[in-house]
Amino acid sequence: MFRIIAAFCIISLASAAQAQQQDAELISRFRPGIMWFYTGLRPGVAEKMPRYDRLIFEVLYNDWTGKSVKPFQQKASSIGWNGQAIFDIPITNDNISFGIGVGYQYTRIHLQDTYLRRDVALQATILDTFSGESQVQRSVFSANQLFVPVELRFRTKGWKHVKLHVGGKAGYQFRSATKIRETQNGLKSDQKTIGFYDVNDWIFSAHVRVGIRNLGLVASYNLTPYFRSQSSTALNGFSLGISLSLF
Repeated sequence: MFRIIAAFCIISLASAAQAQQQDAELISRFRPGIMWFYTGLRPGVAEKMPRYDRLIFEVLYNDWTGKSVKPFQQKASSIGWNGQAIFDIPITNDNISFGIGVGYQYTRIHLQDTYLRRDVALQATILDTFSGESQVQRSVFSANQLFVPVELRFRTKGWKHVKLHVGGKAGYQFRSATKIRETQNGLKSDQKTIGFYDVNDWIFSAHVRVGIRNLGLVASYNLTPYFRSQSSTALNGFSLGISLSLF
């Protein structure tokens, strides 16, 4: 009887180990990311290659740079975000894929300076907030963007993978605005102005994302300046932040 029980235990342990190995393969193949139990409306197919990073949210520090503007001069509260849904299209099994999708981004820059819109020249010029020409106590630039991301994605095998995404975005920028707080005769007033005379509606940018599994660091640079006029302050935006991939 003892030998029969011992043999039964050995067979059970071997079956459990094999089942765990199969489950691990299923996790790697069908259930990546935080939503790793989701495989769609149908069960996963064994021959189907894995897909990762299909819904991404990023929190970003926004800034800009130019001939007369140095980077990292704006305040730390210059925080924006974006969300993007991307089709992950495998090129090779597990390692390389192509990504394309749609996204929305909100850019916010808490300025050390402020904008002056010049009506006659149809241009925008940055002024020193603390100059005698300005009584601005607070200045914030914001913009909205709908974009199409395109990425070439590299990763190591398995669901605990290291990833590298290199790509770019083509986006339509709208409702760019400044919000300032002024002090006059000891009284504070807030003023929001929407739109610029020569703003670039279309923004093209390049980005890189590197990380492990769901988490990553991302950096992006706008190849297109914010303004078209040669008389406006030349500015190219960039952002640095953290990305979270849900599944």
